[in-house]
Amino acid sequence: HTLNYIGLAYMGLSERQKAIGFFEQAIQLWKTLPDSTLEVANCLANIGLCHLSQNEPQKALIVLEQAKPLFPHTGTNTEEALFLNSLGNVYSGIGRIQEA
Repeated sequence: HTLNYIGLAYMGLSERQKAIGFFEQAIQLWKTLPDSTLEVANCLANIGLCHLSQNEPQKALIVLEQAKPLFPHTGTNTEEALFLNSLGNVYSGIGRIQEA
């Protein structure tokens, strides 16, 4: 969890490239552990939010689309709802209102 928290701290400081680096490191570690689908999905979602906040909606969409199939397998409706809200914001921001 530490790498994800460091990434979140850098997001809060608006140092999004550093944040993305920590989220990517966290994903690599989480992928080596069992039952870490939620953590991987959250890290991907955070990367997507970094891209969105850097006005890179296409990059955000690519990453969020990678996370999308993971959330139904996490067993947490709250996390999935927050993620879908972020994805809807990206779709809306790029003019894909029907998908939003």
